[in-house]
Amino acid sequence: MECKTDVLPQLLTELKLHREPPGKYDVAEWNLILALGLPGAEDIHIAELLDKLDEWAEQVRRETERQYRDFIESPWDYENSQGYFCVLVLVTVLERDLGVR
Repeated sequence: MECKTDVLPQLLTELKLHREPPGKYDVAEWNLILALGLPGAEDIHIAELLDKLDEWAEQVRRETERQYRDFIESPWDYENSQGYFCVLVLVTVLERDLGVR
C-alpha cells in the first residue's frame, strides 16, 4: 500500500499534540493515528473518537460494577471466571446499549 503524502502534515500535527513519548500512547490512539490516510478514514477526528471511547469505557465500568453482585452470588453462571463475566458485560454493553456490531 502506498502512503499518502498529504496525510503526513496531519499525522505530524497529531503527534505534536501529545506530551508523552510515542511508547506511552494508548493503543486506540495509535490505531487512529495510523489509520489517517486510509480509504474510508478521511473524516477521522482523533480527539473526538478518543472521547467517545472514554465514554464507552465508563459506561462499561458502571455496568460491570452494577452487575458484579450477580457474579459474586452465582459465579457458576459465568463459568466461575471473573474474566468471562467482565467480557460478557463488555460485549453486552457494546452490542445492546451502544449498537456496536
